[in-house]
Amino acid sequence: MTPAFDDPRLERLASKLSEASSDGAVTLAYSGGLDSRFLAFFAKLAGFRVRLLHVTGPVSYTHLTL
Repeated sequence: MTPAFDDPRLERLASKLSEASSDGAVTLAYSGGLDSRFLAFFAKLAGFRVRLLHVTGPVSYTHLTL
């Protein structure tokens, strides 16, 4: 499912995402910081359907599907 990457670290990350996804989709907590932006971008690049959750308060959240 996932494309091949030249960097073994990216291959390992793609493998970990595959292990966490049973149906080709991943849901990620998204803060908007560098880490969550990279993970969301990479997951989409690797071929996953990506759903992002952004919690804005104790009972409010928004989601975005890429």
